[in-house]
Amino acid sequence: MAIGKKRASRLTSDPVARRLTRADAAEIMRLYGHLVARERFPEASAAQPVLDNILTHPGTSLHGTAISDQLTAMCTIHILPNMTRAQRPYALIENVVSDPAHRGKGHARIAMNHAIGAAWAADCYKVMLLSGSADGHGFYPRLGFDGDAKRGFILRRP
Repeated sequence: MAIGKKRASRLTSDPVARRLTRADAAEIMRLYGHLVARERFPEASAAQPVLDNILTHPGTSLHGTAISDQLTAMCTIHILPNMTRAQRPYALIENVVSDPAHRGKGHARIAMNHAIGAAWAADCYKVMLLSGSADGHGFYPRLGFDGDAKRGFILRRP
C-alpha cells in the first residue's frame, strides 16, 4: 500500500534524534551560533580539535535532532561518576539550543529526551541543568525538571 502524499511529506520533515558525531561539525557550529548571539564561533574546521575533545571526552556526548542533514536542536550531556547515592552517576546538561526556524515544534524536547535517555541508560540517579534563558523556564518543567529542588550558583573567572 502506498503512503499518501501528505503522510510522505510529514515523514521527511519529522526530526530524528541521535547522538552527534564529528561528521556533524559544521551543523554543530551553526547551532552554537544561535546559542549565544553575541559570541563569535569559529568555522567548523578551526573548531574541530575542541569539538573532537568534547566528542571523545569520557562521559560527554552531544545529542540532537535532524531533518535530513540539518541539525534542528542539540544539547550536551556530561555523565559524571559519583561516590554518593550508591555510587550511581549523575548527569549535567548544558548548551541546549534549537534552530530559530524550528523552535516551538518539539525538536529541543526530542533532543533533550534523547540525552535524558542516555543518562537513565547509564543508571544516573539525577539529571541537572542550569538555565540562563527565560524561555527555558517554562520548557524545562514540562520535561519534568523541578526548578525549586535546589539552588544553583555560578562562579565566573575574573
